[in-house]
Amino acid sequence: MSEHVEHLYNVDDFEQFVANIWAQRGWDTEVTQGSHDRGIDVIATKPDKKHLIQAKQWETSKKISSTDVRQYAGLIEQESNVDCVEIVTTAAFTQQAQTIAEDMNVRLVSGQDLVQIVLETDTTFFQDSDQQANMNPDDNDKPDSAHDLYDASEIAKQYTESFLDGEWNGIVASEDNGDEWWISFEVDGGSGTEERSMVITKEDGAVKSII
Repeated sequence: MSEHVEHLYNVDDFEQFVANIWAQRGWDTEVTQGSHDRGIDVIATKPDKKHLIQAKQWETSKKISSTDVRQYAGLIEQESNVDCVEIVTTAAFTQQAQTIAEDMNVRLVSGQDLVQIVLETDTTFFQDSDQQANMNPDDNDKPDSAHDLYDASEIAKQYTESFLDGEWNGIVASEDNGDEWWISFEVDGGSGTEERSMVITKEDGAVKSII
């Protein structure tokens, strides 16, 4: 599933891609243009429904926060007869974002949710990437390690949730230092959002240091 999310992260013209997928699901879609979009990326309509879509092609290791959800919820005021706002992303959402979305009439579609929608809508979309993956089985059977940034971010996330006082809010920056990763990330805590950094060895995925 994770390789499919990465595939979506590299899609050209993500807003048009989302519009096309929603159109295949029976919606009439319109991609808004530039400075006139007022924050709305796609307008999706059916005879009795109207949804405003904010498309966020973020790094897969990041998370959309509750602050972002509150901001995008305001899009509902920009059009008449809107049923809900949808945030469609290649990333994920914090737990706080998921909680307030239910109260603000905002539908959240994470990267993994979007993969499932695409698989149900266009069964051939991931075919080429799946065939390429099957040609390189050694790359798909990695031991517990941090050879790529996705694995390193998962290790950092698990460490944060287990040992740090706060909620993982995604990577801010990263650097490949040969045998190890340096990762800067945000943690949502009781006193607000805090930026931390971590060094993770690639070979065994061990957390070498944390600041």
